[in-house]
Amino acid sequence: MTSHTYSNIDLAAVLSEKKPVLTRCSFQKCNARIIPVTETLQKNIVEIKEAPKMMSTATDANEVVKSSASFFQIGDVWDFDNIGVSRPTEEVAGKFSLEDSETFINIERVLVCSECDRGPIGFAGLSSTDLNDVKNLKYFLSCNSVLYQSS
Repeated sequence: MTSHTYSNIDLAAVLSEKKPVLTRCSFQKCNARIIPVTETLQKNIVEIKEAPKMMSTATDANEVVKSSASFFQIGDVWDFDNIGVSRPTEEVAGKFSLEDSETFINIERVLVCSECDRGPIGFAGLSSTDLNDVKNLKYFLSCNSVLYQSS
């Protein structure tokens, strides 16, 4: 299977052909599965301009990868195949509002590959309308921090 970066794959086209798409850790020695991309997940891509800086990847040393504000919004940590979630940290603390919403997300944790602990590849936060409980965390995986494989 060939690996692609976010800028080099048309997720909608691949998914419309009913081909499975997996996201994988971008570190060559790791390559762990992160989360399968479904049509629902593909529709849950949000643009977050105020997001903390994430790791970006390239499949070729000559390829230039732009920083991306595109994130998969994931509602449940159990949707991931492999993900590590940090304890609350001040390093990424901040807040942002989702598109077309007055609700703010307070960023408090980072996401890393659970196999090799490299990252950050995303972050997690609590909505300003939710109770301050880890069960209410919302997860945001950077589209540009993982590789995509389809068969």
